[in-house]
Order: sequence, then C-alpha cells, then structure tokens
Amino acid sequence: MIFIYTVVDKEGEELSGQLEATSRTNAITLLHERGYTVLSLEHESKSALEINVFEKVRKKDLVIFSRQIATLFEAEISALQAFSLVSENVQNKYFQGILVDIAKSIEQGLSVEKALLKHHNVFSEFFISIVAIGEQSGTLPRSFSYLADHLDRSADTSAKMRKALTYPIFVIVMFFLVMVLIMVTVIPQISTILTQSGAELPLITRIVVAVSDFLKHNIVLLLVTFFGSGFGLVYYSQTEDGRKALDRFLVNFPLLRGMFREYFLVRFSRNLGVMLGSGVPIVTALQILSRGMVNTVYQEVVREMSVEVRQGVKLSETIARREYLGSNVAQIIRVGEEAGELQRILETIADLYEKQLRNTIDTALDLIQPTIIVFLGLGVGLLIGAVIIPIYSISSQV
Repeated sequence: MIFIYTVVDKEGEELSGQLEATSRTNAITLLHERGYTVLSLEHESKSALEINVFEKVRKKDLVIFSRQIATLFEAEISALQAFSLVSENVQNKYFQGILVDIAKSIEQGLSVEKALLKHHNVFSEFFISIVAIGEQSGTLPRSFSYLADHLDRSADTSAKMRKALTYPIFVIVMFFLVMVLIMVTVIPQISTILTQSGAELPLITRIVVAVSDFLKHNIVLLLVTFFGSGFGLVYYSQTEDGRKALDRFLVNFPLLRGMFREYFLVRFSRNLGVMLGSGVPIVTALQILSRGMVNTVYQEVVREMSVEVRQGVKLSETIARREYLGSNVAQIIRVGEEAGELQRILETIADLYEKQLRNTIDTALDLIQPTIIVFLGLGVGLLIGAVIIPIYSISSQV
C-alpha cells in the first residue's frame, strides 16, 4: 500500500513524500525509524485499473540517469546544473517532471538527499542512503556511478528471473486456450459425425467428446469463473495476508525455491556490501535492506537479523540460524569478519551466487523447453488420436 506523508526531520524541516508499507502502523514505524515526526499520513488507494502504466520509471531509466549524473559531477558541475541538464534529455515525461522538481528543490536550498526523498516512490531507500553518504563524504560521483553499476546488474538479473518464470507460463496458457478453442469449435462437429455412425467409440474418444460437450454448454460460466478467480487472486495478493501467502508459496515451491534463494543472496550480499563500503553502519544497513526486500518472507528474515546484530550477535552467527541463507554463506562471512574484510567477502558472495543464479536459470530454461514440448506433444497426440482412431475404425468397416 502507498501512503502519502508529511513529516518533520531532526532539523525541524518539513518534508512530504510517498512510502510503501504493509499497513498504516508499519508506515508510521518506518518513518519513526528514519528519525521523522509524523504530521500527517494518508493512504493512497489505487486499483489495478486506475494505475497509469505510462507513469513509471524503469530501472533502465535510473541506470542512464545515474551514469549521466555521475559524469556531470566528475566534470565538477553543480548539482542544480546536473539535474537540470539531465532532465532536458529524458524521454520519459513522468521521470522528466520528477527531475525538474528535484532541481527546483535543490535551487531552494535542499540537499540532494532530501530532494530525492520527496520522490520516495521512485528512488528506493537504498538509493537515497547511498546518495546521502556520498553527499556527506564528498564522493557523489562515485556514489552515482556505483548505483548505476548496481542497478544495471540488478536489472539484468531480474530480467533473467522474469524470463525463467514468464516463458513456461505463457506457453502453457496459450496451449490451454488453443485446446479449449478446438474443444468448443472443432470437436463438436466431429463428434456429431461419430455419434451418427452408430459405431462404438473408444474410451479416450468418449472422454474427449464429454469434455467438449461440457465446455460448449458451460463456456460462459467457465469464463466468468476463470476471470473472476483471476481478479479475486489479484485483489487478495494486494492485501497484507494475501501478499504474505503468495510470498511464502514462491519461496517454498520446490521448483522455485533454489532460484529465489540465490536471487535473494545476490541482492542481500551486493546491497549490504555497497552500504558497508559507503560507511553505513551495519545495523542501519540491515534495517534499510529489510524494508527494500520485495518478498515479505525475506523482509522478516533480514528484520530479525538486524535486531540480533543490534543486540551484539555477529552477522555470521545470525545468518547461520536462518534456513533461507544456509551455513555455507555463514562460514564465508565468518572468514570475512575475522579478517576484517566483510565488504569484500560480501561482494565475493554476490558474484558467486550471481553466476550460480545465471546457471540455474539457464539450466531451468534448457529443461523447461523440452519438457513443455513433450507435454504439448502428448496433449495434441491424445486429442488427435481420440479423433483419428474412431474415424479409421469406421472407414475400415465401410
């Protein structure tokens, strides 16, 4: 859920923006953790039909923007000029308006961090935290360059994950749609001929004819049920309980569990390494990561880790207690802690699991494609056989 807030920071300055949270209480907690005093908090309710698909900033837009800003900062151009110049060349009109507003905020005296914070729905807390550290340490060019590299890798990994999940779903859905179309339009005509012949039909043919007859007479009811169930699931997934249930299903489903675990380890290790390298305290970094995780199961995992680390538990020890991370990762991180090179070890883990994730996705796609082809072939073969066998039997009797 999206909440529109107005807060006062530690310096007494009033800020407004948007925040994504699972509930109103959760939104207030998140704002308090950032050191804000909440003045107002309103729920912005948008249904799937009300969302303007064009009002969206893609990761590709953020990557290009970050690289351009980093280049301009390296050329010692001021923040105001940099954001103004970049906004003139942005093709995404929605993003262009945001950059213009950021430039105006900087012109009015706001820091880059606070100007970005006004558009929290576009710039993640992780993004803003890295910019804030860079601004404080005078290394903004390096921060934006690092963010561009990070977002580029993240977008590539996410694209591979979507490809692995989308391809089989698309093929299977199209197959069922075609089969239903054949069952409703073609099979009834053939079944009429077969029935009028008076010949005894094979079991498989009788089953196909029965299914075809049922679909033909109940197609409207089935379509209403199908789309109604689809909208119901979408609506349920938008609720707090529905989202948690869906996330638990995804991370525990046997065919997806390994892939999601590797994807989480890549994001966790990479983001934590970046923040530690930028000077963010480990407890703060874990809190930011917990709020930035898309999956609520991993949000809870990292939130619990941040609590334990705040209490004095080592990162390797709290990771070892989490089934979603594994003992191997804990042992590697323990080595980094003992050597005083935790950031480098985290980057190594991210690189290792990123390669492993790519291999997992490629292997899954290599296995899924022939498997789908085999099942599609069996389905088509059974359908054709159910029609051809009785026709051949009748023709041989003539």
